Amino acid sequence: MHRSSVAFLGFLSEIRIFVCHKSISFPFFRLLGHLYSAEALILSNKISEAIEHLNPSLIQDVSVAFPANSEPEKKDRDDEREGASQATAPLRAWSPTKLGTARAVMEYNLSVAFAIRGEYEKAGETLKGVYNSRGPNCEVPAHVMMLVMYLELQLGKFHRILHKFKNVVP
Repeated sequence: MHRSSVAFLGFLSEIRIFVCHKSISFPFFRLLGHLYSAEALILSNKISEAIEHLNPSLIQDVSVAFPANSEPEKKDRDDEREGASQATAPLRAWSPTKLGTARAVMEYNLSVAFAIRGEYEKAGETLKGVYNSRGPNCEVPAHVMMLVMYLELQLGKFHRILHKFKNVVP
């Protein structure tokens, strides 16, 4: 086995313990645990196992708020280094704040896993669900569009790519 695969599998065993632990107080960390587990499994060429971690129904909550009885002590917060508080501030800026968004992240990654496995139709259908579930004022991220184009190329639907470009590029 390749050294990097061994490292990913070691990391994976730690993440699995974390994800399966029922007393995790931050449901958002479960989302991260499943995403990191899937990534480690994909990098270890265990796509089927990765797909199990990308099931959107595994995510029921994405909160990161401290439970009432475990709020960090004010003293600990005051003692933080100046840079440390800035490093933790953007947590909500990059993380999904709504359950629907978190599930869309899972579905996008599920589409990628299907594409890696060569299941382009299934990847496209999953990605279509992500696209259709977006809000009316939601811009489609570039990485989603790139995956759509990749899938269309793999399926030989060149005319659809040209049509998409005409609608996106002025």
